Amino acid sequence: MAIPFIDEFIKTGKNSFDKYRRTWKKQHLLKWQVCELSSKRVYGKYTDKQIEDRMKYYHKVTELDGVVDSLFNFKFRKLILRIIMVYHLKLKDKLGLMKKER
Repeated sequence: MAIPFIDEFIKTGKNSFDKYRRTWKKQHLLKWQVCELSSKRVYGKYTDKQIEDRMKYYHKVTELDGVVDSLFNFKFRKLILRIIMVYHLKLKDKLGLMKKER
């Protein structure tokens, strides 16, 4: 994405990096904000031990690339599918408990 702006700078000496920033924001700002919120939640809310335990758990249930992709590369598909699966299992367990109580 930055190549045309770098190329223009090399060819003309004209600084067009403000255009690059605006273009980048248009394409990535929402995803960036989601990543930032996710990272703040992980690294700001929990103790080092809790983060370490959670990362060990993620390592067991998913590939490290998936964690990196969701936190830094704006790729949320695997994360969203995992969240849906977890909530589906929780709902299934809850419904199972409700049936047993009847």
